[in-house]
Amino acid sequence: MGRYSLNATRREDLAKPMADGAQPTSVAPRLELDFASDLLSLTKSWLIRFGYAIGPEQEGLQILYRYLDIMHRLVPAFPRQIHRPRGFKVPDRHKSGFDCLIHKVTKGKDLTPHLSKRTKISAKYDGLLDDWDIMHFHVGARRDPDGSVARTNDVLFARVTNTEFFICGFWPHKQWGLRDILEVIHQNWPASIAQWKSPMPMRGDVPSNDAIIESRATGMQPLVPLSDGTVYFSIGGGITTAGVGTGIVERADRWISWVRQLEESVRNEYSKRWKEWTSQCATVPERVRFVFDFEEPYVVAREHSMRIQIRIGQIPPWAT
Repeated sequence: MGRYSLNATRREDLAKPMADGAQPTSVAPRLELDFASDLLSLTKSWLIRFGYAIGPEQEGLQILYRYLDIMHRLVPAFPRQIHRPRGFKVPDRHKSGFDCLIHKVTKGKDLTPHLSKRTKISAKYDGLLDDWDIMHFHVGARRDPDGSVARTNDVLFARVTNTEFFICGFWPHKQWGLRDILEVIHQNWPASIAQWKSPMPMRGDVPSNDAIIESRATGMQPLVPLSDGTVYFSIGGGITTAGVGTGIVERADRWISWVRQLEESVRNEYSKRWKEWTSQCATVPERVRFVFDFEEPYVVAREHSMRIQIRIGQIPPWAT
């Protein structure tokens, strides 16, 4: 956000007028702000509330990485156009579950029941998504007790955008480095991934499925030549040596930069208005601490000792 609209709001039922005989202070109470820490606390609370596992090793930015990774894996509920590759056939055993999934995709319904259950119980990142921007969906015909569709040995691989659903096909579970998946996208809809195409074709040995997966685990994305020698750079953005998706790290940096800017805005507002605010306090505190929070569609800063809430601005589209 380039500009911030700072509107201090005081709820009348929370206001505490200065006591009779009290004198306004001439020294501003010490201001304390740590919006980055507040953001991490909020994301941790959200993860716990919705049942996502947080390991003891996940502290600091790792909490934000975990939150942003989950947001990256969840498919926003938008209606999408279905694209089927040439020669695609649905195995009879999966037809019912496939039809259910496709209905949800076209109607913009929640696809979470079809996603991996391990997202909830494991902090392991999705290398296939972070490297090739490919997701996988379970298409069981029945529901498990937790609401998820029944797990299937074969899963549907697809590339998903906000408007389109490119079906790659059915393959056995855990085929996360199978070149054939990327080959389908290249052969059927090359324009959809043209921006990641290498200008130079490549010939040579093709790394195995296992080799590709192992390379991703070390933060490397091997260039994989397709049948005609075409090579694509990482469509999903890539993976860092820490195993975290590059896009996740970039989004985390943007979040932290944003809340630091909001912090500075509150500092400026406090320097202008502290006398006004403290004049309405029965007892002027020695220090005040504004806490960052969301009050959709706004972001706010709350100070409890003075019972002040500042509406800092609107939540930007990239943060939703």
